[in-house]
Amino acid sequence: MSTIERGKTVEEIQAETGIPLSTCYRKVAGLLGSHVLFVERSILTASGKKYALYRSAIASIRIEMRLGDLSVSVSPNPEVAEKLRLEWLSGRPTRP
Repeated sequence: MSTIERGKTVEEIQAETGIPLSTCYRKVAGLLGSHVLFVERSILTASGKKYALYRSAIASIRIEMRLGDLSVSVSPNPEVAEKLRLEWLSGRPTRP
């Protein structure tokens, strides 16, 4: 949820959530692997440090259960969906 509106570093996500930094890195890696998060952009600082801004590809998920029926609805993050579509059309990779 932390990365729906704008891309954030792992450190920013950790500061907002209070999750230990090592756990946060592990969770971000898992969400990248499942395509829930993607690297919005990579930044190289003047000192040569490289870091990534992560953004959620999903805006919302709705799970509903009624009398044994399970329904799951996923809404893509519109800004992200358009960016990924344009990158896919251009043939550029969506992750470094």
